[in-house]
Amino acid sequence: MQSRQAKKPSNAPEPGMFQERSLAVQPKKAKKSQQPDLKTSLMQAEQYGHHLNQMNFAAQSTLNVVQPVQCAGGFGFNQIWNKRPPKPKPVPGQPNPGLQQTDPTLGTLTAHHKYGLQDIKHDLQHPNVLGHPNPTTTPQGQNFLHWADPTSSKPTLTHSDVAWTAHNIFMGPKPEHRLDDPGKVPGALHPDLDTHFTESGTVTPASELALDIHQAGGIPLFNHQDLINRLNALPNAHQASSFNPAEWTQVGGKWQQTGMPSNWHQMSIQDRIKYAEESQTYSFLRNHLFK
Repeated sequence: MQSRQAKKPSNAPEPGMFQERSLAVQPKKAKKSQQPDLKTSLMQAEQYGHHLNQMNFAAQSTLNVVQPVQCAGGFGFNQIWNKRPPKPKPVPGQPNPGLQQTDPTLGTLTAHHKYGLQDIKHDLQHPNVLGHPNPTTTPQGQNFLHWADPTSSKPTLTHSDVAWTAHNIFMGPKPEHRLDDPGKVPGALHPDLDTHFTESGTVTPASELALDIHQAGGIPLFNHQDLINRLNALPNAHQASSFNPAEWTQVGGKWQQTGMPSNWHQMSIQDRIKYAEESQTYSFLRNHLFK
């Protein structure tokens, strides 16, 4: 696996020094996309014909940052969680994040991260995020704002929003009940990177984004405008991928994704991205040209 070491800034404040305040999100001029438009077009056509809606950066918005409580809740760019943040609870009047689902056969389901939780924690330690005096003025800091809240619907963000952002979650059997959980597959090349497949074997758009983010070196290093475009292209960025029994097959009392290639965990990231792109193209042709 590619080494992704991050040095913790020496001026990072000690816990307890961070005071509640509001940070103005300063728009930055986006870089020209380095990724082909075809990928976005295919994802749009594949996902119910949704069209890309560019985010409007004409006006400033305000993000209220709340002091962390026992290092578990509250999102501060100059703090890092010491234990896994709790799953966000449903907010009245807002879409249910869908992280607490059950199935008649499997019982309580687990929220699986596409882009790994430890990678997210690692990415937060980027020098232009952790301890930066004005992180929301940097592309790296703004990447986390868009990652945590693609639809810009939340007046405040917490560490839970960053760690459990819905588009990065798919629901499934518990890890100990899966044959294909990357953290439990012997010899898996990327045990902290999971992938959600449709029944036919197509890599879902959000999972393809997770692969590309990993390849780019993390959320802070992903092209800022590309990230906005990719998140806006997701049909349900505010919802986790619900459990679909047709996407899972039981083998010897355990479960695995029906569409996952048998050698997936031994494939390099480059080969996984190639497979994801080809599966999207094939799905587009199958659904829109060969009908």
